[in-house]
Amino acid sequence: MFKISTVRKAFVRQLSTFDCGAACLSMILNYTGRGPEIAAFRSGIRVKEFGMSLFDMANQAQTLGFPCRSVEMSIDYLKTIHKPVILHVLNQYQEYHYLVCFGSRIRKGKVEFLLADPAKQVFYCKENQLDDMWESKAALYFDELPERSVNSLKLKWIWMSFRRLIPPALWCSIPLINVGAMLCGIAITWTLQRGLTNSLADKSLSYLIALPVLLLIISMFKSLMGFVRQVILLTINKRISVEFTARFVENILTKGRGGIGDPEFANLKHGLNDTHKIQAGLTTFISCALTEGSFLFSSIVLLTYFFPLACFIIVLYILISVFFIMKDYPEASYLSAERHSALANAEQKIRTELPFFNGLNAQETSKKINVHRSLHENYIDSERKIGMALVKQSLLLECIGNLAVIIVFTLGLLRLEKSMDYTTFMVSVVLSFLITSMFPRLSASYFIVAEALDSARQQSINYQ
Repeated sequence: MFKISTVRKAFVRQLSTFDCGAACLSMILNYTGRGPEIAAFRSGIRVKEFGMSLFDMANQAQTLGFPCRSVEMSIDYLKTIHKPVILHVLNQYQEYHYLVCFGSRIRKGKVEFLLADPAKQVFYCKENQLDDMWESKAALYFDELPERSVNSLKLKWIWMSFRRLIPPALWCSIPLINVGAMLCGIAITWTLQRGLTNSLADKSLSYLIALPVLLLIISMFKSLMGFVRQVILLTINKRISVEFTARFVENILTKGRGGIGDPEFANLKHGLNDTHKIQAGLTTFISCALTEGSFLFSSIVLLTYFFPLACFIIVLYILISVFFIMKDYPEASYLSAERHSALANAEQKIRTELPFFNGLNAQETSKKINVHRSLHENYIDSERKIGMALVKQSLLLECIGNLAVIIVFTLGLLRLEKSMDYTTFMVSVVLSFLITSMFPRLSASYFIVAEALDSARQQSINYQ
């Protein structure tokens, strides 16, 4: 059984409504380590008006050097296969479609199939659901595929661009600014505490003037550092946007793989969307790494100094949270792709049928309106699903975080006045709370960054 992360690396998205067959064959190329051939294959293939038949698929596969057979098989036999098989199915809109099955697993006593849907993403499908959509039981079986993926697609171009765009000075400046802002906050607290220890009546006029002036200087310096940090982040964001937009425009115009021949400009739309996702992902990564990341590191160092046991508990919480975030991402990514597919399908249907509405009678018009309403309701339902998935994950992380803070509080309370003073106790609890309250926000950032990596893979497939 393949890991879902392995299959996601081999995944290739379809570019238009009837491009699913070519996308599935591209996944086979990617799976066998021939990813660099995909762009030329997809730009050279001519998809018919209603897509490719299984016979066409077999001929194309033979041309690519993959011995294969168009077969009919039972779902029980499919369970025994441990290499990719292309299935001929009906999608949720009752349209013929192709997807790739990468094997099956038993989960809680039930069989689940690992499927790659080129219109959406990679997901686990229950046996009864696959049985319903796979009415024909027709498939394209490959005789000589390896049972282990040899995918060789690399994303070095992103890392090289990243290093060129962001000089080391910018990498170092923001963490230093964050540390400076934190020290300013400590200085304000210390100044207030030391300045107001005794009665104000005993203080001279110059002292009473100097104290607020000092607080004003420290506060202004803290605000200035925050402003400089935002300016640096905006500069980095601009550099990233200019670089990747220019790269995409050059690829789409010079390499002849932009889908310009497609009347819907599907590849152009997908490419622009991928470019924007990559920009957003890189910007989010930098922002998190240099702001929340530096704060997180500083807080853990302080916790280690004040209360090592609390640091151990918080690090354990971080590891558990990262596990759940990474575990839930494939499902959230599939739901996001499903939402995009539902919206694209609803838009395409209404755009295709709108010119013919004037010639319909009242009954036919009412029927068409109900169909289009149903398609848009599918999109709204997809929005609700992904929203619920993110809310559930956030709730889970908050509950685990609250439990970690309570454990730190209880352990500190037991040590209070024995081996720990009150200040150390409160600092440890506050730092633990700040760290745990930050992680649910970071989970949303992880989703954006991971989506950017997926988009980068698709751009590498089309323009390498």
